[in-house]
Amino acid sequence: MYQEQQKPVVLVVDDQATMRFFANQVLTHAGFNVLEANDGSKALATFTAKRPDFVLLDVIMPEMDGFAACKAIRTLPDGAHVPVLMMTSQGDEHAIKQAYDAGATDFIDKPISRIVLPHRVRYMLHAKQTADRLRASESHLVAAQQLAKLGSWQWQADSNIAHCSGVCCQIFGLPAAQITGNYCELFKNIPTREKRKIIEAIEAAAMSGKMVSIEHQLFPAKGSELYISHTIQVIGSNGRIHRINGTVQDITDRKKADARIRSLAYVDQLTGLANRVFLKEYLKSSLAQARRRQESLALLYLDLDDFKQVNDTLGHSAGDTLLREVAKRLKYCTRESDTLVRDRASLHTAVLGETLGNSIARLGGDEFIIVLNSIEHVDNVLQVAQRITEALAQPFKIDQQAVRVTSSIGISLFPNDGEDEETLFKNADMAMYHAKGTGKNNFQFFTASINQAIVNRLTLERNLHTALDQDQLFLQYQPKFDLASGQISGLEALLRWRHPTRGIVGPTDFITFAEECGFIVPIGEWVIHTVCQQQRAWQDAGLPAVRIALNLSVRQIRDHNLLASIQRSLAETGISPQQLELEITENVFTADTDSNRLILQQLKTMGALITLDDFGAGYSSLSYLKRFPIDILKIDRSLIQDLCTNSDSQAITAAIISMAHKLGLRVVAEGVETQQQLTYLRNYSCDEMQGYLFSQPVPAAAVPALLEQQHWSPGLSPDYSPTAIAKHL
Repeated sequence: MYQEQQKPVVLVVDDQATMRFFANQVLTHAGFNVLEANDGSKALATFTAKRPDFVLLDVIMPEMDGFAACKAIRTLPDGAHVPVLMMTSQGDEHAIKQAYDAGATDFIDKPISRIVLPHRVRYMLHAKQTADRLRASESHLVAAQQLAKLGSWQWQADSNIAHCSGVCCQIFGLPAAQITGNYCELFKNIPTREKRKIIEAIEAAAMSGKMVSIEHQLFPAKGSELYISHTIQVIGSNGRIHRINGTVQDITDRKKADARIRSLAYVDQLTGLANRVFLKEYLKSSLAQARRRQESLALLYLDLDDFKQVNDTLGHSAGDTLLREVAKRLKYCTRESDTLVRDRASLHTAVLGETLGNSIARLGGDEFIIVLNSIEHVDNVLQVAQRITEALAQPFKIDQQAVRVTSSIGISLFPNDGEDEETLFKNADMAMYHAKGTGKNNFQFFTASINQAIVNRLTLERNLHTALDQDQLFLQYQPKFDLASGQISGLEALLRWRHPTRGIVGPTDFITFAEECGFIVPIGEWVIHTVCQQQRAWQDAGLPAVRIALNLSVRQIRDHNLLASIQRSLAETGISPQQLELEITENVFTADTDSNRLILQQLKTMGALITLDDFGAGYSSLSYLKRFPIDILKIDRSLIQDLCTNSDSQAITAAIISMAHKLGLRVVAEGVETQQQLTYLRNYSCDEMQGYLFSQPVPAAAVPALLEQQHWSPGLSPDYSPTAIAKHL
């Protein structure tokens, strides 16, 4: 017996009251709730209002018979699947057929057995519940397949008919779920190249007896291309195919996500070029290909010259824009149509893993790598390098300004300069640094001599870190003379390195990389402190106070401890700030302008003099002289060397001295070596001079003799030559 809340509801429809009474009694006793209707119309109204679980329906009724009522019930909500048991006269075969045609679930003969009726109802309700669960499962499956974009198809060899699920029809672009003909008809909308992959997979599955999975593309008439995962199973025996089962899934979103992930992993997001990770894999594959084919390969290591000045003067946004524009020019210079570089495809293709891709990568900052495959002759590489050098030398338009940038390129060749990625990278890097050392804006091929030069430099770099601790650094001093009085007006402290194996090393051989690695800061602190200590020692010995100049690099000025370091050295030694002259170069003006100007102003306020060194060798912008707290201009030695032979140098030197005086600045000429140069400078009213004509740089122990002598006569005699001075020292 059914519990009350679980009692199924049965609608009994019959025009005979006795029949309704009989059915009601039997079914109620069996545990059902019973509703009654005496004709088809009332049955429809009751069904709509009560939604019964079962309908027991007589065939012969007035107004609307059972056949019409059954058809109408099937159109009502919840009526499509409700069990309908039609009561017919025994042996009425025609009525039975009509009942099924009208949508009846089953029939039962009159008169109805009291015992049979409840069991028939229970059985049909149970069957209905099973069917409901099956339909729900199928509905969930369809929904899941739609969500997963998963479809299926099956082709039967005996009927030569293929059946496709709805999702499969959508994917394949088929209008109907049933296809007649060879299984290839399923793939009629798929391009020939992709169709061939599927047919080959079917043949492989037939031969192996196992499922075969492939991925292929579809190109719908509308929309973008699709990527499909396709699994195929072939059922057959004795070499004959009986059935083919296939599942298809649209994996376009996954492929795009994978491509995006790979793009993030392999692509430089600023320029769209390959990044270091991709380059490493690409170069490894390129070298393997070159070995197989016995071909040459070139690696070009490119670094932009003075790129930091763009960031410092125009900002990092402008720097990023410049890098993107550089990337465009590099792409053009190594464009895909270039016959010098073969077997290359787009980076997009390479990222999807189908073939090798781009030959250009950004390592980071302003460094780029170009890999040229299948090199037929070294002249091919030379042409590409020349093309890149010329292209990058043309001005870029950044934020409505013309920006010029050049490049230094180092080139290594496989197999001559290395047979693995690391060696080729290292040698190209060495060649690039050699290109910078030879004036920038050029390219250099790797050679053994470059290797030795770099090794020597690296050795010096390593040794420099111990030079301070081992007291290998020392200072020499070169006097500056006042042209009007002939007296020593000051000294310049010049840094030297007493190397344990190379002897005396001048600053030009180690200052640059000391600045690059940041070691110039502790060296600079040592120089400042040593100069102040030496000043104190000379004054304690009774020598007259003298102004000493020392050089400050951009890296030192950026160091936030500079001011405190100078103040500490002055306080410890009791030296006046007016006895310090701090020499800077023009690159201070083009890097962090506002910050550097503030530091220099603080130094000037403290009492130190500020000298602009090497004036005339760089940009020599007059606006800097107005904006920065400059006291002294020092004319670059290149102008002084040409002073007697070059009219342009004469005119420029005269103009610099005149301009400086009008701005209230003193002028020092450095590198004065001849009496004739001296004559020109005296005629131009130069204030101070420094050079071998007067004295070479001397050790600290020799300075007292110079200071005691103090005087130099403009009518320099042979007995008062540098050699004669050296004798006194």
